[in-house]
Amino acid sequence: MKKDKLAAAAPLLALTASFGWGTSGVFNRVLTGFGFSAYQNSLARSLTGLIILAPILFLFFPEKIRLKSWKHLGFFVISGALGLAMTNTAYFMTMQISTMAMAAVMVYIGPALVILVSTFLFREKMSFRKILSLGFALTGCIIMSGILSGGAGALSPKGLAIGLLSGVGYMFYNVGSRLAVPHYDSITISAYTLMFYVIGMIPFVASDSALPMIQAHPVTLVAMLALGLISSVMPYTLFPLALNHMELGKATILGFGEPLTATLWGLFLFGEALTPKTVISLGLILLSILVVNIGVKEDLQSEEEAGEFDDLPAAAVPAIAEAMETEAPEEENPEALSTLAEGALSPGGPAAPTRPALRSLLVFTAAAIIIGLIAFL
Repeated sequence: MKKDKLAAAAPLLALTASFGWGTSGVFNRVLTGFGFSAYQNSLARSLTGLIILAPILFLFFPEKIRLKSWKHLGFFVISGALGLAMTNTAYFMTMQISTMAMAAVMVYIGPALVILVSTFLFREKMSFRKILSLGFALTGCIIMSGILSGGAGALSPKGLAIGLLSGVGYMFYNVGSRLAVPHYDSITISAYTLMFYVIGMIPFVASDSALPMIQAHPVTLVAMLALGLISSVMPYTLFPLALNHMELGKATILGFGEPLTATLWGLFLFGEALTPKTVISLGLILLSILVVNIGVKEDLQSEEEAGEFDDLPAAAVPAIAEAMETEAPEEENPEALSTLAEGALSPGGPAAPTRPALRSLLVFTAAAIIIGLIAFL
């Protein structure tokens, strides 16, 4: 199959995206040294990414700008405003009222939520391998945070609500991106997600301009450009591309490469100590990445053995084969098989979630907004 190479490279694409996200801490430290606040760093990340990506789209891919339906804006509101803006803002607020350790643990509740939601929303299998991998990764993050040894401060109910929102925001980004994948290319998803990320961040920095610091230290523009390119454009383009060829749950687990990358940068660039706790944490996160990738070659081989369905994504084969066995389409109803195929022909899984699943997502979104109102009031 023509897409074999991309399917085999999907885990690497997701890991590369996590590398980009983990590298953001390097540029954040540089900008913070010049007086940038956490919110300004977040806006700089999204805004410079959008400034880099928008001209590329307009000049080289103008056909990819147009939305197929205005209703699809909802995908990007979920991934950008509810997703990235929420998770970054809540993450920074958790650090302000508690500790970085607690903030890190709370935001990485997100992958667990993603796996649970993707099970009923996209009908992905809750495999033992996936649960085991998630367990290794979460344990590694908890050990790394120091929360078990008393390194994290206590959280008030308000602080707990804000911390949970960072994990919920992480989940929204992943779900919004997955909803958009059957309809748009990764570069389009990245651009619109960044646009709504910027819109979602503006209320938090509207009265806190970074222009005086940029004027006083022009070198900050270089750091902002690197932050936008390496930690925004690259990962937010590669991650949706990976979702074309792998399950959302697996791709999310590979996102645990982010704390792994951040820790390694801290060791090599900032001289942070390599403690036994760090070694154990890194080992567990690496183990989770290895576990989730076990069987990738076998999965690809099973696709190749599809025979007459070689030109179709593996997700379409079982549904079409079952339809042919149970009820062959008659001439007077030629759309039957084509409709079934269209529903199954989505990259990495079903083309779209069922209506009950979408209603469940809306209820979950409403609950998150209510929690957010309680947290920020």
